[in-house]
Amino acid sequence: MRRIDLLACLAIAAAGCDINTPTYFQGMPLEVGGKTPDGMDRPSSATDTLEVKFRAPSASDTAALMAEQQRLGLQQPVPWLKRSDLAIEVAFTLRNLDDKPGIALVMVNGANEFTNYDVAAIVSYFNMNLANAQDRPVVLPLIQAVPVMVPAHQTYQGVVREDDFTEAELDLDAIGRYGANAASVLINRSEVNPIGLEMVPKNEVVPAMFRILFTVSADTHMTCDYVVRVRDGADRLWDSPSPQFMPAPMDYMPALPGM
Repeated sequence: MRRIDLLACLAIAAAGCDINTPTYFQGMPLEVGGKTPDGMDRPSSATDTLEVKFRAPSASDTAALMAEQQRLGLQQPVPWLKRSDLAIEVAFTLRNLDDKPGIALVMVNGANEFTNYDVAAIVSYFNMNLANAQDRPVVLPLIQAVPVMVPAHQTYQGVVREDDFTEAELDLDAIGRYGANAASVLINRSEVNPIGLEMVPKNEVVPAMFRILFTVSADTHMTCDYVVRVRDGADRLWDSPSPQFMPAPMDYMPALPGM
């Protein structure tokens, strides 16, 4: 993963920089649809995993988190990476390399420090355990953009906004730590219909995502470049030689139907 600070030159010239100055992380380019140079069908979907690196909490940081948990009366730990401290956004560019228009779809999944949500892994889990079932559950992503039509040999630029991540991070925590029904919370925006969030404490400290699973699919030959923008309001981003935060979130696997 390559980290890009687009304001590096300005930061050098200035006396200092605000901690909310965005930092950019470049994802791997993705290519889907069409034929490979040797005539084989290229997969219609591709996923890149990007992990933003954060510094590990010090002993005093850990003590402060435990004190905050006690003060709030929470059963679950207070996260080191808080949604209130970190704002995430993804900008992407789709290029249709085909001679005909195509439809592209962008999805985002990922992990916080407690829970990993990977649609492909969940689908594989259902396929393995429900091989003889006629109907299999639909697995929804944390974030799904509206499908877009990209004309032949044209480019489309889009953004997965900060408020999309704000909602997804609440949904992920509700699913992972509080046993919410995934379909209920992912279909509904919490500010409109909070169904599925009944078990989440009102004073819950929502963890931010640190792992981004960016997926693009298309029905024609397309490429996609994307960049993750992080606004770090608490000086959490990793900078050598400080120790790096290395969480090991548990994979979310839903209960099988009928069990």
